[in-house]
Amino acid sequence: MPAQIHLCECKQCHQEFIFREADRKPYLRNPEYLPWYCPSCTKEHRDKKRIEEEAAGTAAYRIEKEKELPIFESALEAYHAVSVDEIQTEPGHTLTVIGNGFDLMHGVKSGYYDFRDSLGKNSPLRTTLEHYILADDIWADFENNLAKINYGAMIDPYLMDMWLENFDAYEEDTVAPFYIAIDAAITPITTICTELPKRFRQWVGSLKPRTDEKPLKSLISNGPTLCFNYTEFVESIYSVSSENVCYIHGKRDSGEKLVLGHLPTEDLFSDVETDITGKFGDKMPLISIAQDQAGYMLMDYDDELTKPCGRIIKEHQSFFDRLYNIDNVAVVGHSLYPVDWDYFRAVVKASSNPSEIHWYFGCHGLPDLKRIEAFISEFHIKKDNVTIFRTDTVKVRLKEEIPAPLKMPQPKKLCQTADGRWSIKRIGGYFVIEDNASGSKALRHAYRQPVSRAFFNQSGEYLFAVIGGVHAGVIMYRFDNGQWKPINELIPAEYQNLINPRLKKVFLNGDSLTFVYNNRIREYDTRTGDLIQSKRVTKAPFNTYDGEDLTEDFLRRR
Repeated sequence: MPAQIHLCECKQCHQEFIFREADRKPYLRNPEYLPWYCPSCTKEHRDKKRIEEEAAGTAAYRIEKEKELPIFESALEAYHAVSVDEIQTEPGHTLTVIGNGFDLMHGVKSGYYDFRDSLGKNSPLRTTLEHYILADDIWADFENNLAKINYGAMIDPYLMDMWLENFDAYEEDTVAPFYIAIDAAITPITTICTELPKRFRQWVGSLKPRTDEKPLKSLISNGPTLCFNYTEFVESIYSVSSENVCYIHGKRDSGEKLVLGHLPTEDLFSDVETDITGKFGDKMPLISIAQDQAGYMLMDYDDELTKPCGRIIKEHQSFFDRLYNIDNVAVVGHSLYPVDWDYFRAVVKASSNPSEIHWYFGCHGLPDLKRIEAFISEFHIKKDNVTIFRTDTVKVRLKEEIPAPLKMPQPKKLCQTADGRWSIKRIGGYFVIEDNASGSKALRHAYRQPVSRAFFNQSGEYLFAVIGGVHAGVIMYRFDNGQWKPINELIPAEYQNLINPRLKKVFLNGDSLTFVYNNRIREYDTRTGDLIQSKRVTKAPFNTYDGEDLTEDFLRRR
């Protein structure tokens, strides 16, 4: 049986590091592949390459914009175009509409790419979003792309059969395994709906402007303001009274839910295979029931990602009622995507003379102008009632960012032997075994995914390192001939981690390590870490097993 871990030496820093089979996924075309460099040196190389690629991308973007500029300026000639300083509106009769471009204009790093970067590359949320959203670039139009989640992949009959089989739902006489299988199948959407609001609010709470200048001072007055942003910068920078601002999607410091979502979609499961007669035999009835149940749950979760514009408008009806005498609408930094058109319809509906409203649109380039034209057509706005002001020419001086001091990784003690001889520490991505008797490091291994916790058995002969996250696993070490040596990674069940909700007991007995699940046992050879046997045993936890009980160590979360 091939080894599940490989002990490698970095050709740059000569540090030993562990390469797991779980790390091989990007290199599946080369099953013999072993990396030359440790995770730290690899990261250093990739960061350098990323900086170079971003610089090249920025240069290409500028070239493309330079080519686009004369086309944009020629198209603007069809409109009444002015600079923002030329606009004079009546404070009591002008509604200002604020979008994300307003924050960007003031140096706020509030783009969805910034949100992506805040998640980090190894975030389970980011991984799930980028895997399950069917779009070439999900971050370019993130809200609308939330409507493109591949729900069909979660209830595909083949995968549903795998989950039902994996949790013994076909054989157990209780319904619990059936619902556990469904929960496992829809884990991607539960991850999104649980983590996205939390991480999004955390990121929004960190945003701040990087300029003291007020490039829109001639445009923005202390009048009614419809703000699509979650930040309060129209108040803090331009002194607009909070009573005049309607934060239509929520305000970051209010404690209310921040609205983030897409327009309602008609069919979430159009790509699910249904014509599978005969492929699953007598399993098919349970698969169909599981698909239906999962489908109902997915629709509920999708509702959480859908922007309920009608309900939101009703909740803020008092603000829209104030727009009766509005003669002008100034739109600043709003993309005018259809997902928000219902709010503009509410503005038009509230006006006493909607056909005579004068519209001022901020425009940053040709894509903006095309969306403005689509908006004008949709709302039947006369060209004489449109003024466009360019925002791409608005420049502000940004405050110099002081880089955060580099944080040196602090050692975290994970465990020690009962006699105090050995202790385990995690220092950054390194897994360190220290000999407390001599004060030296007995072993120092780098991991691509840091070890989250570790424990020894009672005699201190075996050490188990547990890695959490997307590619969870358990690596076994053994003290042999005066040295600690990595033996192997214990092979998990297919599509299921070794440590999972069905794990009930673990016993170490001589040369074997036994994992006991609801209706299965898995036994490993402690000399090699190889899987000796995996067999179905009805009501396995109720049987008697010999050996040292490691259940508590394996099942504890920290």
